[in-house]
Amino acid sequence: MAKNQCALCSLTSEIERGDQADLHRTVKHFLSYVTTLLGVNAADVLIYDADTKTLKYVSGHGFNAPTFENSSARVA
Repeated sequence: MAKNQCALCSLTSEIERGDQADLHRTVKHFLSYVTTLLGVNAADVLIYDADTKTLKYVSGHGFNAPTFENSSARVA
């Protein structure tokens, strides 16, 4: 469990730093772990942008076609 918490801490840290290259790599690793843990075939990660009040696509794992890539969703 500590290793998994470490991956989540790393993800949070990279989001705060705005380090896009490390963020993308960490999210890919995190998605691989989460899909295995949950026993699902695919998942996407969307991050909330407080300035624009939208969810923005960061990365996906397991989908055959683009799902939310190049899109965002406004949150009330």
